[in-house]
Amino acid sequence: MPVTNNWNQLSRRVRQITPAGETAIYDALGTASRWLAQDNTPSRRIIILISDGEENRSTATLQDTVATVLRSEATVYSVNMQDLPPIDTVTKEGTALLQKLADATGGAYLRAADNGDVGGAFGKIRWELRSQYAIAYKPSNLADKFFHQLRIAASTRNLRVRCRTGYYVK
Repeated sequence: MPVTNNWNQLSRRVRQITPAGETAIYDALGTASRWLAQDNTPSRRIIILISDGEENRSTATLQDTVATVLRSEATVYSVNMQDLPPIDTVTKEGTALLQKLADATGGAYLRAADNGDVGGAFGKIRWELRSQYAIAYKPSNLADKFFHQLRIAASTRNLRVRCRTGYYVK
């Protein structure tokens, strides 16, 4: 599906998708991240992952995938399509995977409605994107290409801070 910023068109297209076969979540996120990284214009890069979280086909690992997403400066919003509550090990692992991907990249973990409708999740993502603040930081050692952990804390309990776990210097 091509990249778009038209939320209504995207929501319509997603509703038309029929899930089938095995799932290569890591490979798909890596491909999306590399594609987004090709655009050098300053922009917010988000990936909306709609899945049950059952990864069973990728050649990449979770760690490699998170690193690729972070290098592209993208954020993953994962929308879980599983039925509640998670009743078996595979379902629990899928939920945990979707939460890890969102948390590591500064995104959010959301659930689709019981009937599989993702409209509510898309509305929450849209609201969150419109109510975010940006904090800039310039590293002191720009030659260091290793992963740098990041922690941001709010000085008041009324604020919720969500950010990626770290960054790579470009």
